[in-house]
Amino acid sequence: MNRRRRTACLCRVLLATVLLGNALAPMGAIARAATAPPPVAAVPVAGSDGVGAPPRPWTASPVPSTPVRRSVHGQRPARPMRIGLSAPRTRQPNRLSPLAVARVRAAGQALALRRERSFAPASGCQRGTVRAATMRDVAGQAACAAGVVASSLAIRPAVMGGSCPSGWSCADIGNPTLAGGQSLSGGIWTVQGEGDIYGSSDQFHFVWQTVAGDGGVTARVASQTAPSPYAKAGVMLRQDTSAGAPFYYALVAPAGSVDVLYRPTAAAAVVDLGGPGGGAPVYLKVARVGGSYTAYTSSDGLAWAAVSGSTVSMAMTGTVLGGLAVTSSTASALETATIDSVTVSACPPGWVCTDIGQATLPGGQALSAGTWTVQGSGYGIFGSADTFHFVSQPVAGDAALSARLAAQTNTNQFAKAGVMLRQDSSPGSAYYYAYVTPGPSYGGVNVEYRGTAGGTTVGIANPGGAPPVYLKVARAGATYTAYTSADGVTWSAVAGSSVTMATTGALLAGLAVSADDGGRISTGTFDTVTVTSTSSPRASGTTPGARTRAWPWAATPP
Repeated sequence: MNRRRRTACLCRVLLATVLLGNALAPMGAIARAATAPPPVAAVPVAGSDGVGAPPRPWTASPVPSTPVRRSVHGQRPARPMRIGLSAPRTRQPNRLSPLAVARVRAAGQALALRRERSFAPASGCQRGTVRAATMRDVAGQAACAAGVVASSLAIRPAVMGGSCPSGWSCADIGNPTLAGGQSLSGGIWTVQGEGDIYGSSDQFHFVWQTVAGDGGVTARVASQTAPSPYAKAGVMLRQDTSAGAPFYYALVAPAGSVDVLYRPTAAAAVVDLGGPGGGAPVYLKVARVGGSYTAYTSSDGLAWAAVSGSTVSMAMTGTVLGGLAVTSSTASALETATIDSVTVSACPPGWVCTDIGQATLPGGQALSAGTWTVQGSGYGIFGSADTFHFVSQPVAGDAALSARLAAQTNTNQFAKAGVMLRQDSSPGSAYYYAYVTPGPSYGGVNVEYRGTAGGTTVGIANPGGAPPVYLKVARAGATYTAYTSADGVTWSAVAGSSVTMATTGALLAGLAVSADDGGRISTGTFDTVTVTSTSSPRASGTTPGARTRAWPWAATPP
């Protein structure tokens, strides 16, 4: 009997030893990895949404490798070190009885299933939502003693649904601890990001388009979570996607402030320009004009004010990235921001997009699926000089420009949005213009012109109407005429709109928007935009010797 008891006791000891060895073996690998120099960080495999492949579903065999990070006393963990949780067994289970082997295997599966447990060097060295087995607790305490933050299988939460929308690029910048993501529905962006934007390198989630030349980004940050008082959500112009790239950034933080940050050169320290108080919801805008960068805020998207002291000169030239940047300012959670009214002002190749005159606020434009959104400030198109935003291409000979004005914001009863033929881009240039104003005075469709450079504007027709409306201006020889249409097919000349002008040679044909208020930005939404001309100057992509051209402004000329 005593021999049997001793044998049973020995079996139980052996079984306990095997269980303890299986539990502690991965922690031994962790401890060894913690004392080794950090290897080069693994490059994530790009997924369909551009933010890295989503975590694979958990499987018991094989066990995927897990990023494990050193603890740095509350600071951002070091670069992830890839180690395997399936370390070699220290004992051979086949040396035990079949019953012991079965128990060991069952215990191993049970331990593996406790995959959501993680340990940190904090009080009790425990956190998580799943109660771990006793052996796993022991292993966790061993990891804590080694100063290691360990988590099982996947450290990244599921990335929010939705791929990166067409025409956009989406990615995590600077290898943040937690993967960010984005979704777009009904014009509303939901963006998640972790890390921080400060110091000499950044970690955040970025959604962007390219901006060549003058341009900027406008958006309303509708709401944001508060994983940290210094979490950030806003609009950014950035040189490239490297972690230490130069950038210019207007943001809002949960602490209740709008702030402007910039990094003047690669890997330089971030400069904090400060900003006004307030929090989400708020409209933000960053704009580049030449080498000058300025941030703006607005409560309604119409009346804008430059952030005091935010204008800086930067050597960030050429094509830049303009978009939405979100980060949590903590390594333990994601920041989630809801952002709408997003416009990245980028002039499509082959087009000329510019502010005419000395506009107080920079205008902009965006083209998406055949629809133009044109924003313009300025004190109007009238008198002997103009201030407005103009998107154009050159035409020569007989020419026509038509478009449907779908919508217009009311910044002033004399705000203007319409189609224009103009001699050049000088403020006092001769022009011919069919447009819509909100009114009530002279509201609806209007036609005006300036016959000579520096001359006085003359209004010649006001047939009324309101958006949506089709507008057309045409030159035949020296005669200019305006037209309207209900469907874009059948056109009627506006009574009294035909005039003779002494303009010769090439013209600029385009969309012109003015707020008629230097402190506001008016928006005109256009579609079905078409330019036709004869004897036109050769444009990018046209065939040499071609006498005519006609294309929708939704695409590059054929």
